[in-house]
Amino acid sequence: MNKKNKHSGYTLLFAVLVSSLVLGVAAFVTGIAKKQYILSAAARDSMYSFYNADSAIECAVSGSGWNGATSSPATIGCGSFTVTGNLFQKIDFVPSEFSDTFITPFYSIDSYNNNKGIPISFGQSGCALLKIWVGYDSSGNLRKIFEARGYNIDCVSGGPSSSARNVERAIRVRQ
Repeated sequence: MNKKNKHSGYTLLFAVLVSSLVLGVAAFVTGIAKKQYILSAAARDSMYSFYNADSAIECAVSGSGWNGATSSPATIGCGSFTVTGNLFQKIDFVPSEFSDTFITPFYSIDSYNNNKGIPISFGQSGCALLKIWVGYDSSGNLRKIFEARGYNIDCVSGGPSSSARNVERAIRVRQ
């Protein structure tokens, strides 16, 4: 009575097919979850960068006490951030991007720290590099331009590191 069963091995084949299907679905879901995590981290880093630039601009604009009466800008600061007048340099030419705003001479701190600006640290949430231009327009009115570049990681030696996670957001305000 050595009768062979026609269904032998069906259970094994079915188990291999089901486990392959489950493994494929798990790999698909894991790939989607990883991409969603990277996307949410990029959105968070972008938000930190923008908020750091915004904080630096708010600090500089609210603390910009130079009234133009002296030959160099006075101290600008709020909180632990302070820019003293000796950081400003007198410029005898107007860069083309500001030719509609300033006449010569005007004062700038954009060349500070190897043309990066003044670093302002916000600890773990990143930093900002601040640039300020101050001068008079053709009508004799005092004008100020503030530019902050915010970063999601801390500035090292006055500039953002070259990390793959580094996100930069910039804000420029004209007064």
